[in-house]
Amino acid sequence: MQKVDPNAPEALADRPAFHSQLRNYGVSLSADGGFYLAAGFDIVKEVLEDHAHFSKEWGSQLAPMERGVALNQDPPDFHAFRRLYNA
Repeated sequence: MQKVDPNAPEALADRPAFHSQLRNYGVSLSADGGFYLAAGFDIVKEVLEDHAHFSKEWGSQLAPMERGVALNQDPPDFHAFRRLYNA
């Protein structure tokens, strides 16, 4: 898997080129290994639907998040919370 640094000077200098590069990689890992990056509709959809490989258990954003709460759960646990939101 390709490692990328979204905060590298060259990435910050030309964001469109960096995003194009991300789309070519499919799924990438941040240079520090702290998070995955995905760009492009098809790969993002695949990642969001593949709970076995890309779990939200440890958070779904760059900021630390509490485990096991609402939007940080994968199906089927997430569905009980979703029913509460949709009620």
